[in-house]
Amino acid sequence: MEVEITEIPPLEPGEQSLLDMHSVLTVATSLQGELEMIGLLLDNNPRLLRQSLSFCRQLLAGLADLARTVDLAQRLPEYEQTVLNEIVAASTVYPLQAAQPDHRETIDNIRSVFRLFGRRAREILARLQAPEDWVCFPLESLRRDVQEVLCAVEKHSRGHHRLLYQPARSPPDRAFDFVTESHDGLSLSLPLLVKDVIRDLIANARQYTPAGGTIRLGLYETTATLRLVVEDTGRGIPPAELAEVVHYGRRGSNVQDLPARGGGLGLTKAILVTKRFGGRMWIMSALGSGTRITIQLPRDAP
Repeated sequence: MEVEITEIPPLEPGEQSLLDMHSVLTVATSLQGELEMIGLLLDNNPRLLRQSLSFCRQLLAGLADLARTVDLAQRLPEYEQTVLNEIVAASTVYPLQAAQPDHRETIDNIRSVFRLFGRRAREILARLQAPEDWVCFPLESLRRDVQEVLCAVEKHSRGHHRLLYQPARSPPDRAFDFVTESHDGLSLSLPLLVKDVIRDLIANARQYTPAGGTIRLGLYETTATLRLVVEDTGRGIPPAELAEVVHYGRRGSNVQDLPARGGGLGLTKAILVTKRFGGRMWIMSALGSGTRITIQLPRDAP
């Protein structure tokens, strides 16, 4: 069953800001999870790193305020050093636990989170300066960006969400296919906000697709349009909920057992970004078979 999504209920100002910062929200929740893991590994206490966790709480609480979020983003190097200093101090108190491979892996994950933070911060600042601009990206750069997100998901899930990028695979891994068609075969233009949407939809597909399934991303550019397709072989969406699943904070009734690290906002952001750029969005889904999200945007430039 496929439906076109045309409208959603209006958002409160704080909700709109939170959607604008959604890419930061997912990274911040990952950082919080890794900091809690450090505490568990060292002292069986998820609240061990109090100062670092306080930073996460400030960040998450401030996402509804654009000015606060931008200020925090600009001070990321300072916060990263504070977090790493606290981890080093705690590690000296628990040297045996700190010598374990899981501890070192978690520190590596935290460094990768801050690298993602840095990239998201730069994107936020760029789109604040020119929110409606279309940006030309090399296709390989877009591919690396998506794979970076999926690799981060795999790292932070301790391998439970592993993906393979080659067709020849063996279950229980998930496979990921990325297809692009552009005017020159080398680059593709899209708004920066659409990069956020791609990451969110891919993360959703990964979360709701079981082991052995497939996730596909397609970007198709012509002189007149940009078409984005994200398809998975996951749980699907109940037919009666297709039109409402994009509402703010809404999730399908069949996925309530799974955590929503990003707050369940990915589809809401997708439809709002689509409408912002004068596009159209469709959802096709079948329970137990998967979901396909299609977004088509008119291009303003050749």
